Amino acid sequence: MGIYKISLPPRREIGTVFGVIVCFIFSWVMLAFFKRLNYWVLYLDITSLLEMLAFGLVNALLESLFTLGLVLLLAIALPSRWFREHFETQGALTSVMFLAGILVMNATQSMPSIVPRLPFERATIPALCLFAITPAVNIMFIKSPQVATWFASISRRFVPFIFIYVPLSFVSMLFLLIQYIL
Repeated sequence: MGIYKISLPPRREIGTVFGVIVCFIFSWVMLAFFKRLNYWVLYLDITSLLEMLAFGLVNALLESLFTLGLVLLLAIALPSRWFREHFETQGALTSVMFLAGILVMNATQSMPSIVPRLPFERATIPALCLFAITPAVNIMFIKSPQVATWFASISRRFVPFIFIYVPLSFVSMLFLLIQYIL
């Protein structure tokens, strides 16, 4: 058929990485929603609050799938001994570092500054540091099988979050379809 054979990591390992991504992103969305909920309750009705939560959950599902797609793209693009052989550990660690970098960028952009600067300047330094150390940390996990096994066992504990948050996202999609189309 084709010259190149695209081989993905095992489904079980993809599920583990997706569980880590889902837990990270959905917890971030839920925390942001409940952080602002006490202000919104004062001037929004229950339908508007449920719409905002539903939009956040659907967006979190799309972000999770996009992030998983990026990690799978790395697994396809990089040589198998670098990423695919240790996908459960490497993929989970890479996605956590990537999402932590985005979280740092988001947090530093909203921080007040005494000296007026561009928001990009404040966000770039910590995020680039996180992105830069990701390959070094990944190499450390490959060199130390005990640490890699430990991290993989922790990553497997995030899989149940898939069965909580993804159906909740589909219920949110159904709610939004009923709300806006019907």
